[in-house]
Order: sequence, then structure tokens, then C-alpha cells
Amino acid sequence: MSSVYFYLPRCNSISTPLSEFLARWNVYSQSLRVLGGPASSITLLFDETAPIESVGNLTLKKLKKNRLLQFIQLVATVRHDSGKTTLIAGNNYDALLIVLIVRKLKPHVKVQASLHAEIDSILAGVGLKAKFKRLLLEILLPRVNSLRLVRFQEIEKATKQFHLMEAQIVVCPVPVKLPEVSNKSNGNTVGYLGRIHSERSPFTWSEIALAVSELRPNISFSIAGSGPEEQEMRKLMSPIGSRAQFLGFLTGSELEKFWSSIGILLLTAPFESYGMAAREALLRGVIVVAPRLDTYVELERVAPSFVKLFSNKEEAIAQIANNFEDVVNSEEVLAFRTLFETSQNQTLKSLATSWT
Repeated sequence: MSSVYFYLPRCNSISTPLSEFLARWNVYSQSLRVLGGPASSITLLFDETAPIESVGNLTLKKLKKNRLLQFIQLVATVRHDSGKTTLIAGNNYDALLIVLIVRKLKPHVKVQASLHAEIDSILAGVGLKAKFKRLLLEILLPRVNSLRLVRFQEIEKATKQFHLMEAQIVVCPVPVKLPEVSNKSNGNTVGYLGRIHSERSPFTWSEIALAVSELRPNISFSIAGSGPEEQEMRKLMSPIGSRAQFLGFLTGSELEKFWSSIGILLLTAPFESYGMAAREALLRGVIVVAPRLDTYVELERVAPSFVKLFSNKEEAIAQIANNFEDVVNSEEVLAFRTLFETSQNQTLKSLATSWT
């Protein structure tokens, strides 16, 4: 039997809708039970803003807002576990420090940290805050039992930058429920998917979209997401009026409607650890226009007919304007789907193994 505790002090800091976040962790729970036995469990440790207490195979434990009280609760939670216990730090730096202190008191507890951000983006951060966070990681990460990444290509960077052994690293991207196979033809809409935040470069996206709108008056634009830069993005897109639709955060069937309505997904973030949105697009036969980053170069090798890369705005504009007439090769979509499913099953198993 294995017990896993995921410590995320601020429930409202999750950028993913809570329903999707919990669905993801239920997938992890299923994988854990296969390897660790039916009594194995996952408990999510949130602060008291968590709206629920259990979903599926998960237990949600609400913690006090005061950090000292949270620490006491953490120690009390793992104290009585006699089996294999893993305490995972949520993707923030103070949580990692706290779980390492808990392990000092309870040496039987294994500590796992996760990095969903691309390591290059962490290293490229400027300003005192970014430097302090980087210093914290360099001090704390060598002390964990295991580190979870979302791309195999990041392993070498992690071992070099954070002085970890390769055996300490497990790779498991965020799991995705495979959509129904669709043979739809491409639409005449360009999509944006994700948080509208400076890290996603929404202003660069808008500049490219406006230039495309002048070249191709029949093209429209759908923006699925929300965030701190939304109002500024709306202002930038206002010259084309109703051709730009802001849809807000979408989940479930609403998100599937978004995928079926777009022909191209345009991505502009300067760093990308895994490229989940791109992979979800490819699973549905949607063309991806993206920066020439490692993660997208990797996808281009697998699906060259519907991954279009660019090095500057002019290339991005040309890729969009020239590729709406392309019909995605359905056999290539199916091949990518098979490869994706096989890889996902393997990485989910490797993550569960790190907890057993």
C-alpha cells in the first residue's frame, strides 16, 4: 500500500479549472492503485478555500490558512502512515521548503517536487524575484527524493543545473483523455487557448492575428481563456470587431466545440515545457502554428504535415495565411494518436512507480 499527499497551499492559484485538475489526479490515482494495490490512496492538501472534500478516488483535506498551522497539520497527516508515503510539493517554492522540513521530522516520508515550467524559462528570469526563486530551486531540489518533469528533453538540463542524478527524475506530462477521432475539414478560424498572461505572449499573438486579418478577410479568431492581460488583448483585437471572439475559460463539451470550430491553433509563448495545447490540437487534426522551440520541433518530426514552425512574426503570418487550404492527413493524425497514447500509458506508470 502507498499513500501520496499533494501539498498545494493556495487552492485558488491553480490555473487549470478545478474540475479538470481533479480529473487529472483521479487518473494518477488509478495508475497508483494498479501498482500499489487497491488500498493505495491520494490525498490533496489544499487550504480551506477548497470547495469540496472528495471526488472519485481522491480525498481533499482542507488546511488552515496560517502556514504554521498548515505545517502542524502536514506533520500530523503523515505521522500515522506505516506504509510507503510520498509528500509532493505543489509547483511553488515555499511548499517545497515546507515538505523538506516535514521530512526532517519524519524521515520515512519521500519528497517529490515537480517542474512544469521549462527550465530555460526559469534560468532566463530577470529581476530580484526571479533570481531568488532560481536560487531557492538550486538549494532545495538537490535534497528531494525525486523530481517530476514533463519532457524527457529536460532531464539533461535538470541534472546539470540542479545537480540531480538521472535516477531521481521521473517524466510524466499532464494526462489527456483522448478525444473521439474526427475527420473534419479545417475551418477558417485561428484559435488561442490558455491563460491570457504575459508568459503566453498574447500581444504577439494579437499582432500576428491582426496582420493575418488584413491578408485574409474571411478568417476569424477565437480566444479561449482568461487572465490578467485579457482587457489589453481585447483592446488590441478591437479593430476587427466581431471577427475576434473572446470565449473565456472552457471545459468539457465547450472545449470540444472550440476544437471543432478552429482550423489552426496559433501559439506564441517564448518558452514551452511540454506543449499540451499543441498535442491536444494534433489529436483532433488541427494544424499547429508555433515558435521554433524544442518541444514543437519534436512534434514536427512526428507530424510534419500539420506542425508549422516560425522564427519571427513574418513567418508566422505566412504560415497561417498559406495553410488554411491544407487538408490534414487523417493517417498522420491516427499515427500521432497511437504514439501519444502509448507514451502516456508508459509515463503514467513511471510516475506511479515513483510513489510505490
